[in-house]
Amino acid sequence: MRGTSSVRYDWTPDVWSWEPDNERWSPAHGPAPFPTFLEVSTDGVSAHEAYDFWREAVFYNFDADRPSQEQHSSFCGLGRVVLTREAEFYSYRSDAVSGGREKTHIEADGRTDVELGVVLSGHRRYRLDDDSSGQAGPGAFFVFDEARPCRVAWDAHSGMHLSLRREAVEAALGCPMPSSGSIADALGRSRLAPVLKSQFALISKHMDRLDPGMRGFLLHQTAELALYAIGRLGLAKSVGERERAALFAAAQRIIETHYGNPAFGVAMLVQALGCSRATLYRAFADHGMTVVDAIRNIRLTHARRMLEVTDNHVLIANVALRCGFEDPPNFNRAFRRRFGMSPSEARHRARDRLPDS
Repeated sequence: MRGTSSVRYDWTPDVWSWEPDNERWSPAHGPAPFPTFLEVSTDGVSAHEAYDFWREAVFYNFDADRPSQEQHSSFCGLGRVVLTREAEFYSYRSDAVSGGREKTHIEADGRTDVELGVVLSGHRRYRLDDDSSGQAGPGAFFVFDEARPCRVAWDAHSGMHLSLRREAVEAALGCPMPSSGSIADALGRSRLAPVLKSQFALISKHMDRLDPGMRGFLLHQTAELALYAIGRLGLAKSVGERERAALFAAAQRIIETHYGNPAFGVAMLVQALGCSRATLYRAFADHGMTVVDAIRNIRLTHARRMLEVTDNHVLIANVALRCGFEDPPNFNRAFRRRFGMSPSEARHRARDRLPDS
C-alpha cells in the first residue's frame, strides 16, 4: 500500500497517474486501469480540518454543506472503495453529513451514474427537485441518481453502495430511469433483496484482503447480481432479451458456486434465481444450450482443470465427485464426449505437456 495514514491505495504512478494523497481525481487521469483499492480516513487529520478534508477527498458527486460548529470541532469518517471500469463499490461510516447536487453541478461534471446502496446504521434523508422526499433506515435500500438534482442528509451512519453505469441500469430495466425512490422501494420487496445485501456484505468484508483479480471478479459478480435484481423489479412492461441476458449471466455465477454439489440442478437454480423454469429455459436457449448442458459443461471444465493440476495419487473418481459427478462411469462417458479423450488421458497429456487434439 502507498499513501499516508489518512489515504491508502494499491497502485503506483507508473500504473495510474492519479495519486489520491496529493490531488483529487479528474478525467485527465482516466479510469482505473485494473481493480484498485482505496481507503480514506480522518485518522491523522487534525480535528478542525477533518470535515473539510472529508468533503474534499470523498465527495465527488455532490457538494457537501459547510461545517457546523460541531463538525468543525469533531468529525470522523472512514471509507473504502474498489474501482473498476464497469462499476465501483463503496463501504463507509462517518459522522453526520449533508449536501446537494444542483443542475449546474450536473452540467459541469457530466456524471450520470446510478448508486444502489444499503443503510447499515443511521438514517439517510433526501429531497428531489420535484419536492418529493423520503428516508431510509437500517437495512433499507437507497438509490442515488447522479443525473437528477437533489438534497441528501445523513446523521451518524454506516452504509455501502454500488455505483453502476446508467446505460447498464436502463438496459436491465428495459426502460428509461424511473424515480430513485421507486427502484429502492421495489428492491426492498424483491425476493432477491437478502441475496443482494449478503453479496454487498461479502465484498465489503473482503475488499481490502483480495488481490486485484479476485477483487475484480467479486465486483463483477456483484454488479451482475444487482443488474439482474433490477431487471426483475417489473418496472418495465415486459421481459425482453436484455433481461434474459442478465438472467443467463446470473445463472452462470450461481452454477459456478454450486457445481460441486451433486444435488444441484435445475430446480435449485430456479429457486435461487426466483424465476420460472420457462423463463430460465428461454434465457439459455438464447445462447443455444439447455440448462442441464450448461451445468454439466461447467462441471466437466472444472474437472479437467483439476485433473491437470492434481497429483496422480488423487483418484479420478474423487475428482469427479468434487465436481458434482457421483457415478464414475457416467463421468467418464461425459468427459470423453466433451473433450474427445478419457479423464486419464487428459491427466497424462497435461503431465507430458502434449498439445490437445
